[in-house]
Amino acid sequence: MRAPVEARRESGRLDPSIWKIGSVAVLGSFLAQLDATIVNVSLSSLAETLQSSLAAIQWVTSGYLLALLIAATVRLPRSVMEAAAVKTSNPTKSGGF
Repeated sequence: MRAPVEARRESGRLDPSIWKIGSVAVLGSFLAQLDATIVNVSLSSLAETLQSSLAAIQWVTSGYLLALLIAATVRLPRSVMEAAAVKTSNPTKSGGF
């Protein structure tokens, strides 16, 4: 009897976990772009509400994107990373990391 991985390779199908990872990456990219667009569109109304010039209020976008960058690069605890890890057929000694 063939292993499931070998059968998938012969049939030309991708592993379902690949589709999940790809879907999350595409959805995350789309939501990040949508989020940045919403902030940029709201700049003129923010400038009116806060009675500030548009040049000064553009710092809102810079600060927002900087905060988003910091939040996205914060290192998660190892236990969270291990729980979310996709197990491979050949894990390393360090648990796949």
